Amino acid sequence: MSSAAALTWFARHEIRLAWREWLAMMTAGRWKKRSAVVGLIVFAAIMHLPAYAVIGRFADLQAPLDKSTLIVITATLLLPGP
Repeated sequence: MSSAAALTWFARHEIRLAWREWLAMMTAGRWKKRSAVVGLIVFAAIMHLPAYAVIGRFADLQAPLDKSTLIVITATLLLPGP
């Protein structure tokens, strides 16, 4: 097994363990995935508010976005990927 494959496997394994541990902490071991996922989405939304407050005024995006801006935003979102 190559070192890149081993590193990918290890990272995936650690993410799976972290998700399982976080889910157990958030649901007190009762495995209510739906409420945990909703909680995660709410947490992400709340964390975006201060980020928008800090960075939003510097972005200076106007309502009709041009094609190049949309491509850059999409590429930035998809770059981390699985």
